[in-house]
Amino acid sequence: MGTRKNIFQKAIVKILINFITPLQVFIIILVSQFEFSVSLLIQIISFATTAHYIQFFVGLKYLTRNSQNNTKNYRLIGSQVLHVSFPNSLYFITPIILLLFPEELLIIPIIYASVTTTIKAVFLPLQIQNLSSRTEKTNFLQSLKKILLFPPFVGIIFGLIFRVIPFLQASNLLISIKTPISQVTSAVSAILIGISLVGISKSKIKEYHKALYQTAIIRFGLGFIIFLCFGFFFRFSSYQTEIITILLLIICAPPAQNNVIYSIYFQFDEKFSALAVVILTIFGLAILPLLLMFSLNLF
Repeated sequence: MGTRKNIFQKAIVKILINFITPLQVFIIILVSQFEFSVSLLIQIISFATTAHYIQFFVGLKYLTRNSQNNTKNYRLIGSQVLHVSFPNSLYFITPIILLLFPEELLIIPIIYASVTTTIKAVFLPLQIQNLSSRTEKTNFLQSLKKILLFPPFVGIIFGLIFRVIPFLQASNLLISIKTPISQVTSAVSAILIGISLVGISKSKIKEYHKALYQTAIIRFGLGFIIFLCFGFFFRFSSYQTEIITILLLIICAPPAQNNVIYSIYFQFDEKFSALAVVILTIFGLAILPLLLMFSLNLF
């Protein structure tokens, strides 16, 4: 039973990483027509990139500090680092924006999600190598090969090529399937979470208790500190308070559920990933209203 479940999970993830995700990235690059100032774009890209790498490398240092050099620990740490680095910057934040802010501010999480998607597509294989550097040594050419052959990166390359060639512009078909593809990815991620949680014992949950606590500290606590360090420097021509508040909510959002896909793909601990998505999402639902009230008073 366990073997069949693992085979099914790996098959689904291969389809997602090798076909659906590259197509999703390709379409995002090709059809996106944002209306924003250059200053807004630069500030959000800088914030998203800085926040990701601070959380990734601080999290990696913190989590590996007392760990033993074995495969089991690195499988768990790999899942933890993925969860602290990539927040659910689009789907979790969108309902809050539609409820509390002008609809045009949806552009903020869209830009943020596009940046983190690009980071995943381009640099994730290299970051995973950094994570496993104690157990696997690779040279520059091997690292470059991992990046160039990572299917989502291929999607970026083709998206950029099609975007600069006039007669290869986005068709109505691509525009129409952009949202359904994202919905399929989210739905499959939810299914994988359910499959991973089936049969997980109380003792296993107890074993993950410390890891969940560590991940929550880095995901929410470090994210909040990063925001306080950088948030006051952002200046926008309009919607200053609203945009700052949205950025706070994004960086303190729960981890994206499609991190489970990457945990399976890179052979990390998918059971922990699935459990962390559920637990940290519930925790996020509890603390985000408090952060929202705090941010509105702060700015």
